[in-house]
Amino acid sequence: MAQAEGTAAPAAQVIPIHRARERDELDWVRRYDRAAQRIVDGEVLAAARFLRPRGWRAFACALTGRPASVARRAARRPRRLRLPEALLVAVTSDRVLLLQARSAPGGGPVPVAAAVLASWERARTEITVTPDVHGTRLTLRPRGGGRVELLGPPDALSARVVTALRQPELVPSV
Repeated sequence: MAQAEGTAAPAAQVIPIHRARERDELDWVRRYDRAAQRIVDGEVLAAARFLRPRGWRAFACALTGRPASVARRAARRPRRLRLPEALLVAVTSDRVLLLQARSAPGGGPVPVAAAVLASWERARTEITVTPDVHGTRLTLRPRGGGRVELLGPPDALSARVVTALRQPELVPSV
């Protein structure tokens, strides 16, 4: 089809890259929040995938093989909360929850929250956030003992969880 002289071709719509990234981030935010909301009571303020940091003991077990890992498991305290390598951290107005995450049916990067592994009141949990080479290190110390260290990737999802944790606890109106 030939164009008539003097008429300009229609310009292709170009979406600036920062707008496309914002739209993608918002899509991921919704997906993670929806995954956590399926099994959490109350409104989820933020949810993201975090990992357990693997220390030198895990590295040594990987090098030495099975005997060291058996000895390491035997030395663990029986009360210790055992967490998977990857899990979801969800924040509600009054609680911090650790959720077991499985892959979505058919694979894909968006997890499905399968079970609540731990749940603590925000007011009774000491929360420490420190920058790390690999992202954000989140340390949770609930009153009554225990300590959970998690590592969040350097992305907007982890930043949302940290921001939600730093906000004062929302008191529901009566």
